[in-house]
Amino acid sequence: MGAATTTLSPTLVRQLVGAAVAAPSVHNTQPWLFRIDDDQVHVYADASRQLAAQDPDGRAMLMSCGAALLN
Repeated sequence: MGAATTTLSPTLVRQLVGAAVAAPSVHNTQPWLFRIDDDQVHVYADASRQLAAQDPDGRAMLMSCGAALLN
């Protein structure tokens, strides 16, 4: 059984991404990037915002991206 798909309006996509970027992040780094393609929203961890000394393995960065997805 395949995954169900739903087409979202551009307005709803903007609202969803707007909610996502309001999510809390470790040290308020907001280490996420969003790319919107026709019917998909991609979330990427922005390694340039990783705190090398405090988060050398990137775990907190990925947790912050997860918070954005959940928000």
